Amino acid sequence: MIFIDKQDIVDILEQIDFVEEPKVPFPQADTFTRIICICEHLLDGDMSANDIVELNKFTKRQKDYYTNAGIYLSLIEKYKKGNKIFYKLSDRGRSIFGLDEYERDLELCRCLFEHTVFHNVFSVYLINDDITLNEIIEIMNNHALYNINNPQIFKRRGKTVLSWIRWVTAHFE
Repeated sequence: MIFIDKQDIVDILEQIDFVEEPKVPFPQADTFTRIICICEHLLDGDMSANDIVELNKFTKRQKDYYTNAGIYLSLIEKYKKGNKIFYKLSDRGRSIFGLDEYERDLELCRCLFEHTVFHNVFSVYLINDDITLNEIIEIMNNHALYNINNPQIFKRRGKTVLSWIRWVTAHFE
């Protein structure tokens, strides 16, 4: 992992254009580096659902969580060929994963912060130099998130938000 100047991340946060929440499951994929790994493999070519399961030693459910997270961030696209499901990098994903690691990670921060939940959570983190799971869940409750409708789901998804924010903050110089 490389370190990123905190101000570069703050600049992205302050200049962000928000996207509408996509109609895909809100992420439940705690290890952000696994999404990066999948995208790096997709840079070499499209992969079947089974390829992703085998390569990452995932269960089918884990594969769904991580590929849906990539779709949520507009990095991955899913398509059917015959009766098989395949995944490929979106144009945006291909562009981002063609960058050097510093710029790639900054653009991945942009992908996160375009979603108001991640933007607001990170903003609170910057003010307090920390954030709790309960604060994240409160922020999530104030947004119309696709198909999240009970406290247990909010808590599980909140853990993913916290994990992804920690991925960002681990990059600070």
